[in-house]
Amino acid sequence: MLPRISSTIAPFGVRFMTTSTKKKIALVGFSHLSNITDLTAEKIHAALIANVEAINKKGHDCQLIYVDPNDFNSTAALVKELPTLDIVLIGAGVRTLPPFFLYFEKLINLIHENCRPSTRICFNTSPFDTADAVARWT
Repeated sequence: MLPRISSTIAPFGVRFMTTSTKKKIALVGFSHLSNITDLTAEKIHAALIANVEAINKKGHDCQLIYVDPNDFNSTAALVKELPTLDIVLIGAGVRTLPPFFLYFEKLINLIHENCRPSTRICFNTSPFDTADAVARWT
């Protein structure tokens, strides 16, 4: 895979090209909700932390972002602060639980409006396959 080329603006407006394979990645999800009934908040958190560590060991900059299912405004403010992401993974709890369908729809549009056009959106099926889902786009 060829390294990603990005344009950077140096002081005084001089442009130069840099190459980087390091990706900025955000894992977005609910910390306490799951479509898998036997998962507790602790199990979800532990699995996601293990995935963040695994992704970062591959040389990427991955962060875990817990969002509040009852407060989309705080989620919107957070996503607007992250426009330079390469990959956003949206957790299964956000996507698959029927009460959060509109939240998911708003989140997709928020990412689309605020992140770069090249930002990839990916999905996991559980907290345990998160690193695999991200690897499809790294």
